Amino acid sequence: MSVLLPLWFALLAADRVDLLAGRGPFVLTPFLVLTPVIVLVAWRHRLQHGEPLHLAPLRLAPLRLAVLLLALVIPVIGSVFVSMDVPRSAMRAVQLVAVAFGAVAVRLAVPPSALRAGLVRGARWGVRLYAVACLGQLLVLAGAIPAALPLEELPIVSLAPSLHGGLLPRLSGFVVDSNRSGLVLLVYAALLWWDDWRRHVGTLATALFCTLLTLSRSSMLAGLAAVAWELWSRSRGAAHNQPGTSARPRALYGVGVAAAVMTAVVSALLLVSPRLRAESARVVAPVAERFSFEEGSGDDHLRLLARGIETGTRSVPTALHGIGYGSAYLELQDFFPGDRYGNFHSVYVGIFAESGVFALIVTVLLIGVPLLQRTRQAALAAAVAVFGVFYGAFAEPTFWFAITVAWLPLVMSARPKATSNPTATPSIAPSTS
Repeated sequence: MSVLLPLWFALLAADRVDLLAGRGPFVLTPFLVLTPVIVLVAWRHRLQHGEPLHLAPLRLAPLRLAVLLLALVIPVIGSVFVSMDVPRSAMRAVQLVAVAFGAVAVRLAVPPSALRAGLVRGARWGVRLYAVACLGQLLVLAGAIPAALPLEELPIVSLAPSLHGGLLPRLSGFVVDSNRSGLVLLVYAALLWWDDWRRHVGTLATALFCTLLTLSRSSMLAGLAAVAWELWSRSRGAAHNQPGTSARPRALYGVGVAAAVMTAVVSALLLVSPRLRAESARVVAPVAERFSFEEGSGDDHLRLLARGIETGTRSVPTALHGIGYGSAYLELQDFFPGDRYGNFHSVYVGIFAESGVFALIVTVLLIGVPLLQRTRQAALAAAVAVFGVFYGAFAEPTFWFAITVAWLPLVMSARPKATSNPTATPSIAPSTS
């Protein structure tokens, strides 16, 4: 478990890794392979050491979460039967069930002490693996290594990067889409911050830098939402049983001061150098277009949202059962010709158009209920709530992991104590948040 769980978390969203090498009907990611293995190993450990599953500290949260997940699965599966592509829609519904329930199963099966330590280690591994994969993407651009590894005939790992504006590479690590890679980096950073940010300064800085390289508006807005929730929860006096909490606001203020000083220096350089201004404008133009809603991808996002709402409200039956889960690509062939993964680029609009209004209501409850509890780790719910407005991450393991942690907070405060009994389980106070 000391290796399996960190590896599972480090490769949580690694859909550039296809263990079927492109020869299967779907992408067999490490998440799909490792999730049942971890659950089985964890339960075997519990049975061997007589360690029961303690749900009392979580009160009714696991039951409520399970009920809502079942309430979501029912309209999703029902919508499959009205899809224009039933086989593919059914396969994607099964994938949704595996991803959503897989995250919950790992959270409940692994003992709290092993869970905290494993996730923190996995977050560190994940950021480092992400940086290595980004370096590999740069080497692919330079022609130093092939885009498919280990062989083009056996493309288990794909490192082909995407370019924005034909100039800037959008580096996404082991994640196909740079928006989703920004979300997983945010989750890694949150866990490292809650553990003890002073122990992970270098890793947190790497995660922030890599997030900026994604050029992802959705993940940056999600990060701002998580930081805002963190500060708000502190002002409301939420429970923070973690070491060094008094130093963290000062760290945030220090980052703000450093950013202000850097902005002043860069502004002065641009004022005194016309050549530097011209070169900066040429390089920054593609980045500026990423954050514009008047043209380019910003306008495309708004048109996709409008198309999704129009599709979902086409008729009363469509509003009730949708067009079929995972079938948006059939409606968007004019946007994404030949693409089997086209979507409406919004969690809310997408689930409404594909599976109907009841699925949308359950989705809002899954994301919104943890926000009412005012727990610290509900910051992840705030992040995915904002992220989902302009990006469809419904089949993303990171999305469901964030929701699971928001519903079933992790014990991040206590550290395992040394014990002379090798089979004993460290005593850790359960979370009451």
